[in-house]
Amino acid sequence: MQDGIITLNPRSGLNQDRRTRAGRSAGKKHRKRVRPLNVREREIFLGTIQGQWLGPLFRNDGGCGLRPGEAYALRPFDVDLKTRKIHVHRSVKD
Repeated sequence: MQDGIITLNPRSGLNQDRRTRAGRSAGKKHRKRVRPLNVREREIFLGTIQGQWLGPLFRNDGGCGLRPGEAYALRPFDVDLKTRKIHVHRSVKD
């Protein structure tokens, strides 16, 4: 538009970019506030699921800082019990 090649801005009908102030405030309406568990809540949760088939997954997530998609995509050969390391090579999308 500034060079006079086009007369209409192709972005004029789109929502504001999230990098702008208007875009950030518009995005806040739809965001949910995430509040992680505190230490006491985490211990209660882990105690409740102890012995359940997903128990090791949640215990591992809390101790390693893996994203949920990374934890779900783990395979047995990704975990090295000798060196106590987890190799993250993939992730699962929702």
